Amino acid sequence: NVLLVIRKGQPELDWITPVLYQMRSTLNIYIFLSTETILPKIEKNPNYLILKQIAKKIFWPKKMENLFWKILSKFLRIIKINILSNLSTFIYKRIHNVENLKKNIGFNQEFDFVFTEYGNNSSWIKALFEYKKKPIIFNYPSSPLTFFQRKGYEFYRKKLFCDYVFLISKYDFSFWSKSINKEKMLSVGHPGYDKWWLNKLYHSNKKENLKKEKIILFAYNSDFGLIPKEKEKYLENDLRIFMNTFVSTKKFKDVKLIFKIHPFRNNLKYLKILNNFNKNCWEISNKPLIFLATKANAIISSFDSSALLDGLYAKKPSIEFFRSYYDGVNYPKISQHKISGVSISLNKNNIKKLLTEAIFDRNNSKWKRQLNRFKKIYSTNVDKSNEACEIINK
Repeated sequence: NVLLVIRKGQPELDWITPVLYQMRSTLNIYIFLSTETILPKIEKNPNYLILKQIAKKIFWPKKMENLFWKILSKFLRIIKINILSNLSTFIYKRIHNVENLKKNIGFNQEFDFVFTEYGNNSSWIKALFEYKKKPIIFNYPSSPLTFFQRKGYEFYRKKLFCDYVFLISKYDFSFWSKSINKEKMLSVGHPGYDKWWLNKLYHSNKKENLKKEKIILFAYNSDFGLIPKEKEKYLENDLRIFMNTFVSTKKFKDVKLIFKIHPFRNNLKYLKILNNFNKNCWEISNKPLIFLATKANAIISSFDSSALLDGLYAKKPSIEFFRSYYDGVNYPKISQHKISGVSISLNKNNIKKLLTEAIFDRNNSKWKRQLNRFKKIYSTNVDKSNEACEIINK
């Protein structure tokens, strides 16, 4: 019996779905959405559609359930009175009661495994971790990003309520060493990029007719509202400079620019900027990033975004966008991709040159070096989903 806990949405489906699909004949799969609001965000996602077919039940907490205790718990957090800590613990256990959870879904057995992404430290995961008949809890990645040591930044201890954590690469071990024993780190890679899985997931789109011969995919993080207000002018200016160069370059006349917006960093201010440019030159897609990367000729990702790796998994020239708002903000100035050696960076002066090489000169040595470096860090030629299944079955 397996419980899959989804905290926020779509990124949490990419890694785990092919693994559960491989094991579907031996599993009873229950999917727990942390809130009902997640459903509209994922209901058209191809991973979710497959999970929906193989799951015994998909459920979420009812809004009115434990309402009194939820209100009281929120009040205690606001007033922050330590003397009430025992009361807070009592309320937490009333709200996050595993026995009641099972009763509400008509489940009278025990969960053997729980899967959730490694950013999920919710009270429900804690409750399952502390449950008297505790299941084996696996954490897994919600992106293909590997964490390298940045100069001047210390790795810190992350709270993990799990028995094992699946990782993308052995290079992740240092980052997680303060949070969990090495014996419990499982370096597997990313099953979501297995060739058999991509063929299954997107077979219906194989013959899709594309209006333009050449495509640039721009995986864009709209960080408006997430940085100081006075710094947003830099975001605006960066995007305007890029679009002005793109639409004014004759070589790109027959190139389609497709924007894929981050599911959570999606402030609509970017759209006001794009609407100033000819809409025949660009479009916004809601299709999965992995699928779009396979269709594109080149990929641009926002600074430090794992989308750069989606492009490299698809064996496409992948470019990291520039970011001009460093001073006075807490973002690192050097990206994980730069540290790992896979970044080829865009700047305000090389937009035309770099995009031309990416679109029309794919055999350029810089792209070959980039892909070779990527392959040294990320193993891409093995059935990762089968490897993960074997580990779980042990």
